[in-house]
Amino acid sequence: MEQNNKSDNFAELFIKRWKQVKPPQRPSREELNFMNCYIEKVKSRKKPKVLVLGSTPELRDLALKNNADLISCDLNKEIWIAMKGLMKESGEEAFLHTNWLEIPEDTKFDLILGDGPINMLSAELVNPFFKKVASLLVDNGLSIQRVAVQNKKLDLSKFQKAMEDYRKNRYDMSVYLYTLPISGSIRQKCYPELTRKELFEKVLFKYMTGDEIREITPFLSDVKPYYPTKEELGIALSKYFNVSKTRESVGLGYWGVAFVYVLQKA
Repeated sequence: MEQNNKSDNFAELFIKRWKQVKPPQRPSREELNFMNCYIEKVKSRKKPKVLVLGSTPELRDLALKNNADLISCDLNKEIWIAMKGLMKESGEEAFLHTNWLEIPEDTKFDLILGDGPINMLSAELVNPFFKKVASLLVDNGLSIQRVAVQNKKLDLSKFQKAMEDYRKNRYDMSVYLYTLPISGSIRQKCYPELTRKELFEKVLFKYMTGDEIREITPFLSDVKPYYPTKEELGIALSKYFNVSKTRESVGLGYWGVAFVYVLQKA
């Protein structure tokens, strides 16, 4: 009973926090509509097999909405269960508890969806990741991936200006979400040896007020999200995929960093 209570409390806390999250950390309506247009291409099969990398509820909803045979793969089953409470669609869904690079290849998928998976990997794992995704697809299968890449125009002067604009316009967005992509791009380009937490503490806090620092500090962790350049990403993709379409995601807090890639198995 005690274990169940812990799980219930975790789910409730996770759902509460996720509801406060806005794009770009979660897929926007425009991104989902764009993805849905390409899912139509695999719906010619009566019940397409879809793999979601991670537990993002919007991607799972998208698959179920299109009558898919859905499997989600995550290392944390509690998060997968908690995210189910945020889904709008109902339907059968299987769960695969393993590392993405270790997914068995005996089942092939018509479509594989990902919400920034390469940004959670180290640079040396990007090629093995795309090789694995390609190996899991049927011939001519599709993968649709949300990806954050470096925007080479972003630097510390842009960050300073961004914080000035944030205070002037009083944007309806937390300072953490507002600065997430811009700080990630700057870290990868200029300070790859620093973690996200170290980047803010050693470099970016000087451009922020005391209130902003206090607000963002609880969300900072010692991670190194990988933001490849578009050129680096293109080279990695070209080994296994043809890029059918790319779409830049625009809006407050995106900073020219976020893209959706539609990939067809080569």
